[in-house]
Amino acid sequence: MTVPSHWCGFVSVSRDGRNLLYTSREETSGVRKVAFDPDRERVTGEAVSVLSGSLLVRDIGPSPDGKWLALTTRGARENLLVISADGSQQRQLTNDSFKNRGPSWSPDGKRIAFYSSRSGRYEIWSVNPDGSGLTQLTRTSGNAVWHPVWSPDGKWLAFPDGTASYLFTLGQPLGAEKPQPLPALNEAGDAFLVTSWSPDGRALAGVGIRPDGTFPPGIVIYSLESKTYRTLSKSGSRPTWLADSRRIVCGDPTAGKLLLLDSASGRTVRLLDAAFDANNSLAKVGRPLRDDRIIFFVTDHAESDIWRITLK
Repeated sequence: MTVPSHWCGFVSVSRDGRNLLYTSREETSGVRKVAFDPDRERVTGEAVSVLSGSLLVRDIGPSPDGKWLALTTRGARENLLVISADGSQQRQLTNDSFKNRGPSWSPDGKRIAFYSSRSGRYEIWSVNPDGSGLTQLTRTSGNAVWHPVWSPDGKWLAFPDGTASYLFTLGQPLGAEKPQPLPALNEAGDAFLVTSWSPDGRALAGVGIRPDGTFPPGIVIYSLESKTYRTLSKSGSRPTWLADSRRIVCGDPTAGKLLLLDSASGRTVRLLDAAFDANNSLAKVGRPLRDDRIIFFVTDHAESDIWRITLK
């Protein structure tokens, strides 16, 4: 029986068998950008739409020069696309049945790393911004790897697998280089999930995850020099370093906020909340540009209804 909804479930049948109740769910995504003044630590002007419509967006990754935005879709097909920063141009880099996720531009803007199921399990791949040169970068065992993060010099990748984060040297033959695991987050065995590499190359930012798969609240910083962790905040997700390697932009999905965290002072600044209503939540924050003047983010909107079908 076909119903007018992209998703339906929770079916209940009446005792006489003549009526059915079910729940429908419709989702939309929007990519937006907002001007940001890093000196005054505030957004300037209103957030403007880059992409809207029926396309569901999973992840975003702005190019270093700010002219392009890589994104991956979610739904029946999860493909990698590139759009111009104003949304006027769009090109599709993958068009297949594999799941392609987590785009991240190389520092020189010549490659886009992402993770894909096209080898039979999630591995890290890269592709040119025009869709050519598709290359597998990792061949791992154990848990599948996730969102890749480039080092500032472009020689390393950092990525998580749900149980730990790893450092990986690029330029080696496929399968020759083994990812180097970072230590556990604490004695309880919580793992660190990296999301951003500081521009000075000295630290990683991310979030924690418990052994049971739940996320403890807060933003975590890992020092590559001292090999130690520090919890920066008790809330937030998807942290991204600013160019000064001191401040971090992150989202707070539960409250629909865009936050700025100072890793030196511990200060938190609320940057944006007027762009979100009760039904919207901040889902993903794109890496700000090198001059930190524009921040990209994604909003997800969902609506649910209860329907009745009468059988005749």
